[in-house]
Amino acid sequence: MSLATEEYTRSPVPPDARGPARRVFFIIAGTLCGLPVFVLSTRIMQALGFWQGSLAIVCGTTVIAFLSGATAFTGSYTGLNMALLAERIFGHLGARLVKILICLSLTGWFGATAGLFEETATSVLHLLSDIYVLPKLPALLFGASIIAISSLGVRGLSGLGRTVMPVVGLSLIFALFHDRQRLGDVFLLSPTHAMSCGQAVAAIIGSSIVGIIIQPDYARFVDRPIRASVATGSALGIVYPVIMIASAIPALVQHHPDLVSSLAVSGFGAASLAILLLSAWIDASACLYSGGLALANQLQARRLWPSVLAVGLVGLAIQLCGVGASYVHFLVFLGIALPPVAAIILIDGLAEIWRPASQRASLRLNAGAFVSWILGSSMGALAMATPWSVTGLPSLDAIAATLVLELGRQGLQVHRLREQRG
Repeated sequence: MSLATEEYTRSPVPPDARGPARRVFFIIAGTLCGLPVFVLSTRIMQALGFWQGSLAIVCGTTVIAFLSGATAFTGSYTGLNMALLAERIFGHLGARLVKILICLSLTGWFGATAGLFEETATSVLHLLSDIYVLPKLPALLFGASIIAISSLGVRGLSGLGRTVMPVVGLSLIFALFHDRQRLGDVFLLSPTHAMSCGQAVAAIIGSSIVGIIIQPDYARFVDRPIRASVATGSALGIVYPVIMIASAIPALVQHHPDLVSSLAVSGFGAASLAILLLSAWIDASACLYSGGLALANQLQARRLWPSVLAVGLVGLAIQLCGVGASYVHFLVFLGIALPPVAAIILIDGLAEIWRPASQRASLRLNAGAFVSWILGSSMGALAMATPWSVTGLPSLDAIAATLVLELGRQGLQVHRLREQRG
């Protein structure tokens, strides 16, 4: 895979710049070792208990793996990034709204990651040596360094993923071995019922839904679509639930909010600091890269670093103003509003296989895709606000409704195309 300085913000990735899928696997798997994942998994286990929490995690990650595999296939098949796919699917005018929403979501994620880094770093340093840290200083230093690194593009994400995975894996093994005599306590913990199983699944999907939509940003560098789909699906369907469940166990045993804090009190101070830095680094870098890519495409800019800088500064400002405090609520909202976009990309990717080149002309506004998005989101919101639900999970209601609508819309287009040929 060629990861040159050219990021192809306004054009497909050419065949000679593509390569194998293993680097995409490491990018995705590395981002799954991020600090927000450790915090979310512990909160879910605390709210639902070990068994029901594990079930919610498996359900949520299965949905994510399926959707991500489909969007990765589309990115590899077309060679287009998410922003260019949005233009093709929603039209030039419609894509602007989609890209703005996704860019704002990624900006918020970067700010939330910086806030979690500050909170956890302050706690870990206090546990290790009673060091007093000036408020907002860790977030500022972290944010500035990530902005500088992410401005270089996608080149470092794969290597960073290869570094994060073994560090987190070894730390999990050490933590579980250290607490081996107390592991049984995890199964006896009383759930707080702070969230329902449906809300937990929605939060899991919401925490990754932007990642689902931006999978084409990485998969477009893969030479074979099926390999891109398998690499993405296996990372999210196998690695993700294992990391979530395993990372929550030490935190529950030690009665701490996340894996990093539990490692610190267990005597693994160096490992906790390494995981904290690396996990937050790759997660925030991925947010900045795709957020900057969406903004660069929105502005029709060919240089990536100015857009990365803008997204990073806005994300830090959001965090410093205290907006990042509504973390779980933000995830639940994304779990309702954005899954329909992933479903539309999925169906459009399948349609791309049979759609002739003459039918791919760009529209100013694709009203049909927008109607599917709005109605699908409305179904999810209805399930969240009322007892009425088809699947029992608002996120799945939104996805299912959008899939039905898009399949019907694409089916009509196929029928009309056949009539024209006949």
